[in-house]
Amino acid sequence: MKKQRYKFIDKAVYLEEEKILVIADLHLGYEEAMARQGILLPRFQFKEVKENLERIFKELGKEKKKVKDMVILGDLKHDFGSVSFQEFDDIGKLLKFLEEKIRNGKIILIRGNHDTFFSGKIKNRIKIKEKYRKKDILFIHGDKKLPLQKIAKDEKIKLVFLGHLHPAVSIREGAKEEKYKCFLAGKFKNKEIVILPSFFPLTEGADILNMGGNLGFDFNLKKFGVFVPVSDSSEVLNMGRVEKIGRLV
Repeated sequence: MKKQRYKFIDKAVYLEEEKILVIADLHLGYEEAMARQGILLPRFQFKEVKENLERIFKELGKEKKKVKDMVILGDLKHDFGSVSFQEFDDIGKLLKFLEEKIRNGKIILIRGNHDTFFSGKIKNRIKIKEKYRKKDILFIHGDKKLPLQKIAKDEKIKLVFLGHLHPAVSIREGAKEEKYKCFLAGKFKNKEIVILPSFFPLTEGADILNMGGNLGFDFNLKKFGVFVPVSDSSEVLNMGRVEKIGRLV
């Protein structure tokens, strides 16, 4: 049986051979953006993001797994405009934390639709790319229509990671319904596609059962597997295929 190349851990993905840790959609600075709209929120976003990453690095350390490089699949910041004070402060603290954890490695940001107007100080500490390819693995954000027909013809690409969609699943038990962040993983022709949940702690995301059949992409989500991270744990539950959970509308 072929060994799976990646592991879900919390809301991240770890690629063992490449020693790459992948996360998506942090939206740092969200509270300040809301405050400008008159919505006051406690500023605990960065604290939760850091604690979440601490758990992941601790778990990988238990398994003696090393992280050589970090890939963020877009939307590191939230504001569409210039970098706000909170974004600058939180991104700086995050980079310092990651630099301490990943010594002599690269921190790579795939530019998301929110990732505009980074200052020189930030640019000097992080590699910003429109897409990133490592061996047969492609990392993209996912806000633009994915040219999968073109990618399908590239026999060198076997695995594609993307974010942007903030997938979540609603689980019903009687009258009670709760929403959970989730990974989606499936096949498109000879490629494996993995969609990551957001690392953003303040909302769960978009319900996969209301996303529509193909989201404007060239693949259909019905056959994709749904994997739900367990809160405050590195455990991830396999919930089966989307089509078994409900009907895409």
